[in-house]
Amino acid sequence: MFSVKWNPKQLTYQDECCICLGEFEAKQNVVALPCDFKHYFHQGCIENWFKYHTACPFCKSEVTIDAIRKTKPDYEARLKEGKTTAV
Repeated sequence: MFSVKWNPKQLTYQDECCICLGEFEAKQNVVALPCDFKHYFHQGCIENWFKYHTACPFCKSEVTIDAIRKTKPDYEARLKEGKTTAV
């Protein structure tokens, strides 16, 4: 799984992980899922989640590890363009 550093100026959709309900901290690793770039979680939380589940905790879409890996270049480009912020 790839991760990015959480930045509150770029990732404004949520400020806490919906799995553990812990707040994100600046420069903490988060993982975004390919079902929606606004679905991101603490890296450890989502890795543990996928040991028992195959769907996104938010939207229940099936997610594969392979799909997450393929998402990285597109997600990084969206971060640079500012397209992951809430509307």
